[in-house]
Parts: sequence; structure tokens; C-alpha cells
Amino acid sequence: MELVDLSKNLSIPQKSKPKILLVIDNSSNSVGGMEISFIRHVRLLIDFIEVIPVSVCLETDDNNYQGKLYYYSKEGIRGYSILISDDFQSEKNDLLYSCVTHFLIDIAKIEQIDGIQIYGAYQLLPFSCGLAANYLNIPYIISFRGSDFNVRIYHSQFNHLIKSIELASICTFVNTESLNQFLNLFPAIKAKLIYNYTNVSDFVIF
Repeated sequence: MELVDLSKNLSIPQKSKPKILLVIDNSSNSVGGMEISFIRHVRLLIDFIEVIPVSVCLETDDNNYQGKLYYYSKEGIRGYSILISDDFQSEKNDLLYSCVTHFLIDIAKIEQIDGIQIYGAYQLLPFSCGLAANYLNIPYIISFRGSDFNVRIYHSQFNHLIKSIELASICTFVNTESLNQFLNLFPAIKAKLIYNYTNVSDFVIF
């Protein structure tokens, strides 16, 4: 990975098909097969649209409230990592996610992005993605994975999630229970059921 200097131009391949940012929250340990599911999602989309993965990660520098942006190219896939401070003090969230929003806007401009999709609606990241998409006037998709909706409705950050949903062009769900619960709360928001799929070859039997 290389640290991105936003004052200099990156060498970006010419766009040949629609391009989206696919954003995931890697600020906590991967649970529930999210990382494997995310990688498979990239592979499924890549034949139809150009996918630029963006992961938001924690680092140990507690003073890194402006964040750091890294670029990588691996096995034919280009992407970005946004590193924010490993500091769980809730009063710092405004600083951390403000820088995330600005980085998403910077990446979208560099890559000439046509839309933003978040894969898993955790923490304040859905709100950052929604603000970035709204600023750029491009479509925004929230792909709920399960507990990020049916448990988070009881969370103190639910107001931010409500605003994120209002900014979304469409929300997707992996099970009918979450979809029905969503439609009861947000009947005016477009939503769709897309079942999760697990490739058994990604797992090893011990």
C-alpha cells in the first residue's frame, strides 16, 4: 500500500464501464464471515461494473484524527484503505467520521465514481457514505447484512442510521424478517431482498 498525496495525481486507468465505491467497515475484527462475503460480492460484480473497494480501518496512532488514505493494487483489483485512530472515546467520533466523509469524496472524484455502496451498515460509516453520495449527487446503496439493522434500531446511533436510509437510493437485505421490519418502519424507502450466498469452497473442514 502507498500513502496517497492528494496534491498529486494518481495514475488511474481509463474508465470503461460504470464504476462504484464498495465500502466496508474493518474497524473491528471480522465476524460472521463478513470479509469472505465482501470479497465474493466484489467478484460477482466485477464482470458488470468496475468495483473500487474501500475499507475503513483502525490504527494505533491515537492522535490520527485527520485520518490517512492508502492506495493499493493487488491481483487486478485496485482499492483504498482509510485509517482512523484506534480511540474508542465517543466524543472523537465526529472528528473521525468527518475525515472519512471527506476521503470518500476525494476518492470518488479521483476515480470518477458513478455510485457508492456500503456493505454492512455499522457505526457512523453509513452516514459518511450517504453524505458523500449526496454531495456528489450520485446513487447510494445500503446493503444491510442482518444485525446492522434489526439490532441497531435499538442503538443510540439509530438517528444517524435513519438519515442514512433517507439519503439512500435503495436498501437491500439478506432475509425477509429484516426486510419486513424495515418496510414497517420506512414504507416510503425503496428496498429489495437479495439472499446471501456462501461458497463452501471458501471454508476448510478441520
